[in-house]
Amino acid sequence: MADALFKELPLRALGYGFAVGEALVYVASSRKIDICYTIGACFIGSHCIYSLVAPDGSPAVSLLRAVLWEGLASYLFPTLIVYHASRLTFTLLDETKLPSGTKRWVPCLLGLAITPFLMQPLDELCDNMVSSLVG
Repeated sequence: MADALFKELPLRALGYGFAVGEALVYVASSRKIDICYTIGACFIGSHCIYSLVAPDGSPAVSLLRAVLWEGLASYLFPTLIVYHASRLTFTLLDETKLPSGTKRWVPCLLGLAITPFLMQPLDELCDNMVSSLVG
């Protein structure tokens, strides 16, 4: 596969910029979060452009596969999982008498901690989904 470069660490970690941005929501400025989102978007865009420059077969099919895979594996699934894990943790801690710093940092650290464990299972799931859809 020509796009295997984008599916291997350390480059693959850049695709999780959106998930990292969601984890940082409680502790970082919106500018820093936007930088994370930009990194994720540039990674996704680079993979899609590369799929046109070095296609696996038809350029249109190669682009479709890259767009679907990146949309699911880099944007949708990890972002939703980290967002909900962090938000649930923040909501649960908000009801406690813990210091406000703890209430902000624990959801952030939890979101960042689960992100590396999402990569392999989600990438495999998305590989299977895209193969089933596009072939």
